Amino acid sequence: MFDLKRFMLRKNFEEKRTFPKIEKLIFDFLMDCRKFAPSTLETYRKTLRLFERDMLPVDKIDGITLEHLEFWYHFKLKRVKKTTRNMYLAVIKSFYNWLNDKYGIKNLPKYIQFCQDVNKEHRVLKRSEYDKICFADLPVFRLDCFKFLCNTGLRAAEILSLHRENVHNNLLHVVGKGRKQRTIPLNHTAAEVYKRNPDFDFLHHRNYTWLYRECKHIAETTNIKPFSPHSCRHYFSNELYEKGVDIHTISRLLGHSSVIVTETVYIEWNQNKLKGITDVLD
Repeated sequence: MFDLKRFMLRKNFEEKRTFPKIEKLIFDFLMDCRKFAPSTLETYRKTLRLFERDMLPVDKIDGITLEHLEFWYHFKLKRVKKTTRNMYLAVIKSFYNWLNDKYGIKNLPKYIQFCQDVNKEHRVLKRSEYDKICFADLPVFRLDCFKFLCNTGLRAAEILSLHRENVHNNLLHVVGKGRKQRTIPLNHTAAEVYKRNPDFDFLHHRNYTWLYRECKHIAETTNIKPFSPHSCRHYFSNELYEKGVDIHTISRLLGHSSVIVTETVYIEWNQNKLKGITDVLD
């Protein structure tokens, strides 16, 4: 039987319910995200602080409407690159998912679509480019860094955090995104780099800017198309695939949570291999 009195009391309670200020909610959310990698956590923090600033003078989360969010995403961020805008929106969606689970706040960002016309082309180093760099007249430390990236598939943040303790019995133990641990066997090339640099001295006191600058110098010196440290990670996955390593193993070596990511982003299909493949039907 419908209880009108109880219904009205519940409705009045929900209407009068108050939530902590946005600043407090952001702080609590970031505390719950402490398991994330430091770089990811910093991205979340900067994005949410920007969001908090742009939402002024609204200081309560229940005062933010879908119109506020759409205006913020489509107009206040219109001068930002589309890939960056999508990253901002992904963070806000995660924040609202948390708010929905914890406080029952309506998940408004789910109605906002990501920018679709984003160039998703990835720069993949070719084997010929890798060989050209290896035989180039470059400083040893620069070559060592490049070779280690290409033969381990490490992310920029992962190689910059390496220490002697990460290698044991010719196996490289890495803690990657989401604190996921993985083990990568060192091939002959990577093992030689480690033998020359057991303490990874060439990486001490280095940062992202230095690593990207080194890749830029290598490209300029060898006269090849510019590439980033992540291009070496793509080289690693594609070379393994070309040599016949199954995609599930590659996915584990890269530290992906799903083989779908490996297949759709990191594997470049070689159409030349398709020639004659249907001849078996003749």
